[in-house]
Amino acid sequence: MSSDEAPLDADQIRRLIRNEYHLGLPRGSRLMQAAGNDTYAVDIAGTPYVLRVYGPKRWHISGPNDYRFELGLLRHLHAEGVPVSVPMPRRDGDLLGQLTSRGVRRCFSLFSWAPGVPGHTDVLKKPQAYLIGQTLAEIHLAADRYQPEPGHSRYTLDEHTLLDRFVDELEPSLLQDDPSDVAFIRSQVADISRRIRAFDPGPGGWGIVHGDVQPLNHHFTEDGQIIWFDFDLCGYGWRTYDIAYYYTRIPQSVRAPLIEGYESVRPLSRAEHEMLPTIGRLAWIREGLRSKALVKRLHEPYMSYG
Repeated sequence: MSSDEAPLDADQIRRLIRNEYHLGLPRGSRLMQAAGNDTYAVDIAGTPYVLRVYGPKRWHISGPNDYRFELGLLRHLHAEGVPVSVPMPRRDGDLLGQLTSRGVRRCFSLFSWAPGVPGHTDVLKKPQAYLIGQTLAEIHLAADRYQPEPGHSRYTLDEHTLLDRFVDELEPSLLQDDPSDVAFIRSQVADISRRIRAFDPGPGGWGIVHGDVQPLNHHFTEDGQIIWFDFDLCGYGWRTYDIAYYYTRIPQSVRAPLIEGYESVRPLSRAEHEMLPTIGRLAWIREGLRSKALVKRLHEPYMSYG
């Protein structure tokens, strides 16, 4: 992280909350994550919230209207009864704000807190896996009814975004790796590309997706409910991508309940079922693994995630 992108300090956050929101007196904050975005836990009048300060670059997301697409989607999902963390309106009613820190202009949003704990894969139970699948399908179906405001656009999670982009990033390391591993990886990339170009998921198989379905992006509450958050990589893509990306990260014992839960709301087409292993391989390519590790994952995309 450059000095221009340094996280906000406690005083900056306190002033920001006090000036931008009608929620009460900010008491304290802590940095939770500094990656593509900076994420803070903020106490406002005794109620926890999450402040996100968007990074200057995040995949193909680069401007305020891209962020407003995500925030509008969350408000829509919440209105449809889907359990998600929601953005809080600022004093002027806008869900998105802009700040300047160290001369850099960045966007920010404040979200309701997601109670509970992550659904870690090593302790995931079958009813939890079923609920993940069920609510993921509810997200997909409700998202089909989302009408973004004019000008609020979003990128597509297609072959270029999910495959070509990460293969380009992988190329420099391939020049130094075992030729047999490199040949295998290249053959896999060609096979994945061929299959996704021919892939027709059928009705409802393409639409708005979460884009980062993994254990750290949902919480389970003490009473067994689930709440989803971190839609910052959402976009238009194959619904099987959301399923397969998570499928690669859970033990075999809870894979069937995940699919059963999903299909209790939105049945998958035969083509989608058959495409899951290919999308699973595709999901591993974006992880930035070195050749030896990537070869193992491409051989068996649904091995235990370590």
